[in-house]
Amino acid sequence: MIEREDLKYLKNIVDLQNKDVNYNTLDDIVYCIKEDDQFGFMHNILSATNNKLDYRLLSNVLTTIKKEPDIENALLDSFSTPQVNAKMNIVNHLDKLGLINEKSEVVIFAGWFGSIFIPALAPRVKKITLIDMDERIINVAKNRLFMDYSVDVPVKNRMFNDPHNVQFIVGDIFEMFKREYENTDIFINTSCEHMRPMSEWGPKGPRSLYANSPFGEPITRKVPWWTRMKEGCHFAFQSNDMFNIDTHINCVNDIDEFEKQLPENAKVKVKDEINDERGTRFTLIGEICKE
Repeated sequence: MIEREDLKYLKNIVDLQNKDVNYNTLDDIVYCIKEDDQFGFMHNILSATNNKLDYRLLSNVLTTIKKEPDIENALLDSFSTPQVNAKMNIVNHLDKLGLINEKSEVVIFAGWFGSIFIPALAPRVKKITLIDMDERIINVAKNRLFMDYSVDVPVKNRMFNDPHNVQFIVGDIFEMFKREYENTDIFINTSCEHMRPMSEWGPKGPRSLYANSPFGEPITRKVPWWTRMKEGCHFAFQSNDMFNIDTHINCVNDIDEFEKQLPENAKVKVKDEINDERGTRFTLIGEICKE
């Protein structure tokens, strides 16, 4: 490895045949390598060929890894190519349907870190509500990755001019109905394989209707939750056939099987499949109709 103090000799060699060479970036890169500064290294490499890049998310990710190294694998996995492809598949379909705009309110069920959806949607919609059961994950998302979007960050601590329109909630989506749902325009759930079917989210009774459910009888409601949504509300759900993953308790064999797990008042507009090295992801997008 080139030591920073040895650069002067190499510079002298280059200067013999060149004039007015700018070594600032080279100095910074060598320093970052020596100090194991991952963000500084990438920032300087990219800056050498790109004048205008937004490095904030990259900086937040690398800072999080440095501060909380035990979460590195999960955090980086949330930005993996299969994850990006799956989430952006939904964003692209929603765009084609003309459903994303400055008035849209989005709820994300089991949103994990929100790694893809928050940067893709927050600057374009009115509000995002992300719900996940893992308190640690929510704290990382709210206080480290996306503090510039969080509605809970005090104004004095905000550094950028991004919209502060993301609400993070720790909780089980099956436990109680939240007031945010009544104004929601788009419900997103890319974790359907991790939970009971969406048809069993606040379903109408009697409970005996679900006697054969592998998840047991759900808590039923006099007024089913899916009937309480606003007119024109849409959903975007994903599941997969990756049965070999321990946390996947509700995989499906194909998209038709997945469609049978939708609530009765769901009208499908988009069916799509995405292949990756582990299996197939199934995408269903549609409208929640008034019964």
